[in-house]
Amino acid sequence: MNDKKIIKREIFDKITVFLKTDDIIVLHGARQVGKTSLLYYLKEDLDKNNKTTFYIDLEDSRLRNILDLGVDEFLKFLKEEVVS
Repeated sequence: MNDKKIIKREIFDKITVFLKTDDIIVLHGARQVGKTSLLYYLKEDLDKNNKTTFYIDLEDSRLRNILDLGVDEFLKFLKEEVVS
């Protein structure tokens, strides 16, 4: 992100409970309420604990196009471009 300090939110502890499960968490809400900031905070926390993280911005049309091709193509992209 940038040099701004991200403030820990109450919801953070509720979300981290699910990190050790196969559950999927969907964050939804109005614009400018902190969804992206929360994900940056989570990524920062996981990185500090030596966990592998990926930030995927679906504002990137290239990623949207790959996702439109299906999950298999997206996983292939991750393996080729991100993980290796």
